[in-house]
Amino acid sequence: MFCTNCGAKNADGAKFCTGCGAPLISSASVSNSQQQAPARPISPAPEPPQPRGRKSKARVVIPVLAAVIIVAAVAVAAVFANGFDLFGVPVRATVNDYSWEELSRISAQISACSSQEEALEVAKSYNLTDPNGTLDGTQVKQIELTDGTTTEVQILGFYHDEKSDGSGKAGISFMFADAIGQHAMNSNGTTEGGWANSEIRTWMNSELITLLPEDLQSQIVEVDKLTNSVGFTADPSSVIPTSDKLWLLSQKEIVGSSDGTNPSYFGALDAEGSQYQVFSDSEAFRGNPLPLLQKKSANTTGVSPIWWWQRSSAADFATNFFCTTDAGDGFAAAEANAQLYVSPGFCL
Repeated sequence: MFCTNCGAKNADGAKFCTGCGAPLISSASVSNSQQQAPARPISPAPEPPQPRGRKSKARVVIPVLAAVIIVAAVAVAAVFANGFDLFGVPVRATVNDYSWEELSRISAQISACSSQEEALEVAKSYNLTDPNGTLDGTQVKQIELTDGTTTEVQILGFYHDEKSDGSGKAGISFMFADAIGQHAMNSNGTTEGGWANSEIRTWMNSELITLLPEDLQSQIVEVDKLTNSVGFTADPSSVIPTSDKLWLLSQKEIVGSSDGTNPSYFGALDAEGSQYQVFSDSEAFRGNPLPLLQKKSANTTGVSPIWWWQRSSAADFATNFFCTTDAGDGFAAAEANAQLYVSPGFCL
């Protein structure tokens, strides 16, 4: 056997090398040690690297969509739980309890209705009418004018006036419960040109409107008011729309249609719009004075009822416009240059 340390040849069975003295290991021992050595575990081959790509759109979009749906459901539940509708307006006890911005939102909801009946149901749900859906003039909101005068406006009706921008009906129409100004229809005393060309119309939509608080002015919408644009005529073809933010009521809007016995006189009057709900519910008609039609001057305390202008011109006199008397008679007239009082109407 040979020494593994120095390579010297030694006798078989020797335990130490005769050349260097190193211990000798027999081939049998090497063989046995190799057989007894524990086997190393074989590690599995590593998996090949996977290509890095974009995440699936579906895996991203679906969780996001689900989250949005959950948030929306919670929001809607919170809305209804707190007594709100989808327009964000709580149902309050009276008209006066709403802000102008809230009333404007309700008006938009009413405007979106498809019929007068549907509109009235919406109004009733917000307590803008009596429980049975009628109006009696007590559906009012207090208002402070920019000159410090405190007065009220009352609801005339719903889904009544056409908005001038062509987007459909205005939701709510109002009128001042008392007069907030005084002016002649025309200083020259004529009805020529009717309401469309009258001095009072220009004054109302340029000067009088500045008395209204900004939170109301910002919510008013222009509407088309049908009016005799000639003056001294009963011809229905003389009636045209004018676009106004503030306006006077017509004879027809207050007392309704004539009995038709004198079309040569009432033709133009009967074409000037339609009667407002508050007056039809109160059974206003020609020759029937009503307390509802009695007004006073808002900025004068303790004053007697006054005469206030309508926008309709009389067909039998070239110098007269219609007005309402201090007794609440809506079928009266006065000279165009008379300084009568003004109770404007407006829409949200």
